Amino acid sequence: MSRPDRAGDKLAEMMVNKPMRPHFEKVAEPDAARPPQVTPPPEPDKTPKVSYWEPVLAWVHDHGFTHPSWGGWLQLTREFDAILAMERKAVAQIVLEIMRQTLGWVDSTGAMEDDGRRKRVEWAVIDYKHFVAVCGSSSSQVRKGIEIALERRYIEREPITVALERGYISRDDLKKSAQGGGFVYRIRWGSPKSTS
Repeated sequence: MSRPDRAGDKLAEMMVNKPMRPHFEKVAEPDAARPPQVTPPPEPDKTPKVSYWEPVLAWVHDHGFTHPSWGGWLQLTREFDAILAMERKAVAQIVLEIMRQTLGWVDSTGAMEDDGRRKRVEWAVIDYKHFVAVCGSSSSQVRKGIEIALERRYIEREPITVALERGYISRDDLKKSAQGGGFVYRIRWGSPKSTS
């Protein structure tokens, strides 16, 4: 009688009980819906935005400052240095632009000062958008600059209707200036020097 082969039986048992890899039938899935076509955002404009003052600076770099003999120049008050040093940039720019729009121009009526010089414009209609362009700041910074300049009494402001009634500006001045500002502005001056 032959001896039973235990090792072979175990091996045979393992072969029979060997896990089989399951076999599934392939199921065809319907085509999935395509995701919607997403249009990429447009490329930002590659042209750099030119600020209000860039052409002026380019001119100064190439040619220097405009000589006073050409006109349109402005004498600054001695106190303006303090505003430049101590106030926000928008405040200084607002004050300077009001000086430029008033003192920078001779009165069109031909009126003369007591000392024989031609009178300068005292009030100017300045559109809010003009202030934003000149300051090169956000509209909120310009608004704050105007508020501070008014609070600290560097400038004065009147509604256009009041300025027309009081004769600060003429209807011609209103037509020549930028429309829609709603206000006229001027520098708040101290008392003039007495001539006696």
